[in-house]
Amino acid sequence: MNNGATYLRFARVQGPVSSNILMGLMIWRYVLFSFLTLSALLAENASNSIVQNSDFWYVINPNHLSFEEAEQYCILLKGHLASIHSVSEQKLVKQLIKLHGFNKYYAARLGAVRLPNTTTFAWTDQSAWDFDDWQRTEPSVAEGEDTVTMFFGGWVAIDREENLISVCKVPASALRKAMKKLINND
Repeated sequence: MNNGATYLRFARVQGPVSSNILMGLMIWRYVLFSFLTLSALLAENASNSIVQNSDFWYVINPNHLSFEEAEQYCILLKGHLASIHSVSEQKLVKQLIKLHGFNKYYAARLGAVRLPNTTTFAWTDQSAWDFDDWQRTEPSVAEGEDTVTMFFGGWVAIDREENLISVCKVPASALRKAMKKLINND
């Protein structure tokens, strides 16, 4: 009985399977996982949870997680907690948080962490620290305040264990690369 659903059927392969076939299957699995993950995010949170600029997808994670948990979530999406490199990128992320309306403070975790025994911060995606938007009295040097949150549009240092929503930044090229590998049978 077909109730309008689409079914995928996989044949059992007997005998040796070439590495190209296995690689192709692995790439398809990655593409399908990425597509389904992004589709689920869109379906779950309608139009305000994800936005794309020319190079990246910015995804709101509405779950209140610690810094490490939020970073792991973003890694599952093939990205990292958001790094911000310009006023326009700051405005885009701020608007995404504001539109989603998770809290009255427009607060969400970003991907910056204080380097050990310093007052220097770095992005988890290893990109250059070439922009910041600290609130007037920040960054705090208080013990344990070693990660960054956007708060009312500016940045504050907070404890990594505090559970907050977060913003992931996923390269738009991730799916394109996977598809290119599949098409070229690399």
